[in-house]
Amino acid sequence: GTLQYMSPEQVELDPGDLDTRSDVYALGVILYQLLVDKLPYDLTGASLTKAGQLIKETQPARLSDINTNLKGDLETICLKALEKDRDQRYQSVGDLSEDIRRYLSDEPIMARPPTRAEQFRRLVRKNKAAAVATGVVAAALIAATTISIVFAVEASRQRLVAEERAAQIEEKTAEVQKQADEMKVMLDFQTEQISSINAPAMGASLRDQMVEQFGIDPELVRDVDFTGTSVTLINDHILEPTLLAINEQFADQPLAQSELLQKLSLTLRGFTLLDEAMVAQQQALDLRRDTLGNRHEDTAYSIWMMGSLLNLQGRYADSVEHFSEAADIYRDIPGGDDDTLLSVEQSKAMSLVRVGRYDEANLVFEENLSRCRDKHGDMHPTTADALLLSAFGYSKQGKVADAFRCNLQALDILLPSRGRDSCAVLFLNTGSTLRKLGRYEEARKYVGEALEITRRLGGDKYNPTLWSLNSMGSILRHQGEFDQAMEYTSRAFENRREVLGEEHQQTLQSKNAMGRLLCDMGRHDEAMVHLVDALEAQRRILGPLHSDTMATMHNLGWLHHQMGRHAESVVVLSRALDGQRQSLWDGHPERAQSALSLSRVMASQGEFDSAMPYGLEALDVLQGTLGEDNPLAIQSLEAVIALHDDWHEVEPEGGHDAKADEYRAQLDAINARAEEPVAP
Repeated sequence: GTLQYMSPEQVELDPGDLDTRSDVYALGVILYQLLVDKLPYDLTGASLTKAGQLIKETQPARLSDINTNLKGDLETICLKALEKDRDQRYQSVGDLSEDIRRYLSDEPIMARPPTRAEQFRRLVRKNKAAAVATGVVAAALIAATTISIVFAVEASRQRLVAEERAAQIEEKTAEVQKQADEMKVMLDFQTEQISSINAPAMGASLRDQMVEQFGIDPELVRDVDFTGTSVTLINDHILEPTLLAINEQFADQPLAQSELLQKLSLTLRGFTLLDEAMVAQQQALDLRRDTLGNRHEDTAYSIWMMGSLLNLQGRYADSVEHFSEAADIYRDIPGGDDDTLLSVEQSKAMSLVRVGRYDEANLVFEENLSRCRDKHGDMHPTTADALLLSAFGYSKQGKVADAFRCNLQALDILLPSRGRDSCAVLFLNTGSTLRKLGRYEEARKYVGEALEITRRLGGDKYNPTLWSLNSMGSILRHQGEFDQAMEYTSRAFENRREVLGEEHQQTLQSKNAMGRLLCDMGRHDEAMVHLVDALEAQRRILGPLHSDTMATMHNLGWLHHQMGRHAESVVVLSRALDGQRQSLWDGHPERAQSALSLSRVMASQGEFDSAMPYGLEALDVLQGTLGEDNPLAIQSLEAVIALHDDWHEVEPEGGHDAKADEYRAQLDAINARAEEPVAP
């Protein structure tokens, strides 16, 4: 009955209208007080009536407004316990207790933040007068709609007049289209001129002029981002004024305005100004929908480009919807361009892979590759592009050998025809698949080649450079060169955070990579911060079963093991493996790695009978998918041998020594093959 802990229904002073949900509310107050050292409401000096009004009508300050570290599940739990409407609270103390247990065990909680509908109901309850006024407005709108129907009947009578004017409108439209076509030629030229601006070269020139004219020591400005400065100058003095001019000078010419905005959006994207590009892209798409309709070819192009931009921003599910809409329009255009439709479908397939919809993506990849070969032949650049996309899909699904095969075929086609600089991404992809196959020295050469090209062409904040930096860091980590790995991995992380944002999928991938590297370096507390932050964001943005989420959870489980927290490690690794079994195919290497880690942790605690099935599962998958000679497959084989040896010491009569001898003979054969001379 202490006032500060009373629920809204308890303040009503009707003891017959209370139940255990008032206890849930009181526990919510206690939880709030424990977390931020203050009560949800300041009732100091308030009368009983005023205090009751505050409790019933005022929302408590969010925990994250007081302490930003409390943002997330814990805040959601606390605020659900403090819901004004008891039907929206936890329905029992047991439910509240279960959610707290889930939070402490790093499991998904049952509570969720209030929906927009629930927030609206609260607003109505709190502002009844305003709600009544809104109802009056709604009634007026209904009346207006009725009147509109009456006018529509009258309008139908004027249809004949409209038909007579249709011929005039069609003639005028043809004239406008002719003007738009003429303007398009001019726009293409102007866009090409702006897009040809080389920001890295401009930055280098700016640096050289500073050094020469002001006598500055080059070492003092070695780490200054002149490329980024150049991009800022280009945006402030060319692109941003261009956007304003387009909207002011072409407001009465929507076709020309939309064409200009579409060109400007592509230019902004080329300079990695993604937020600015989104403004222009959205305007272009809206104008074309309004002016040309939803089924016009130009509208389809803007929808396609919107999907592409969403993809760059990491909003992959949204990009799939736009790619699907664009493909449907292109498919219905009489005499449409098959290659354009092919490109849209390939873009869609890449986004499908990123959201884990592998079966749908594979169908698109296979159909498009077959179509390219039939139309262009095996050695055409378009076929090579289709091979690259197939390699991307295979790689994401863990089919590394297939990905490597497709990358090599594409390289054989493109290197002679396009030249070294145009193959930077292909060098990177080939190096990445070699890393996954355990061929680290070869991988290092390919990724090093990609890094040299992308840095020269676009600087350290160029997206292909960021991928190359991250990949090189991963190779060096696998080779045990941790200090060098940190140079590349941290640079990729910091630049992605600056260019793409804190919660972009690629930034979170880099944060996970930082956490794993710090774990391997023994910097466990720093690793914990990176992995926990990445996991929380990935669950919220990508979903609990996304492959990136599961990969981070695996690394977090391994970190617990390295820190001596074996029980926590088993819980988190088991959860990661369960999620991967739901979302990844049976032979996926990431599933096998989680099983292998779980086996090792259990074996370290003497739980040999529990550890063995996981070890054998990992061995079968890694040998079957990556081959017996792959380092991960060898690690799994060595782990199974060690497990049998340790188990034999505990149970000498169990026959585990014989099993170990079988696997040891297999390992000897693998090592013998590795020592054989390679033919020139």
